[in-house]
Amino acid sequence: MNRAYRIQFCEKCEKREFNSKLGIICSLTQKPAEFESSCESFVEDKKQTEWINKEIQKRTDKDLQKKTFGFAAFGLKKGIIISAVCMVISLLANIFTLFLFGAISLWILIPFILCTIAFIRLSNLYSNESKKIDSPDILDEM
Repeated sequence: MNRAYRIQFCEKCEKREFNSKLGIICSLTQKPAEFESSCESFVEDKKQTEWINKEIQKRTDKDLQKKTFGFAAFGLKKGIIISAVCMVISLLANIFTLFLFGAISLWILIPFILCTIAFIRLSNLYSNESKKIDSPDILDEM
């Protein structure tokens, strides 16, 4: 068992303490956790558990809003699909304008350019997300 797994238990335990050199330690042993699958002395700190769950939910919601440009509130959860559809609609509007008026309007090109930029940013965001190391210790990020 690794330290990151053990910390998931310890940060929600009433018997946790913080040592500036070692991080989260057990108040019973004054050492970092050494259990294998679960701690026999674990006593859940309900307030801390609730706070951690809220922080995880906030982070998840923030990431989802970032990936969908706020469209997640409307049930649209795939930002790449949203930006791709936007690009297609903008492109069709440009083609329609070209055939109707014989010229391309710069005002209609702007949404196409913005959607293309959004598509590229989201593609980079998704590719970087797969490379990101998951940190189970939410306290490290504060």
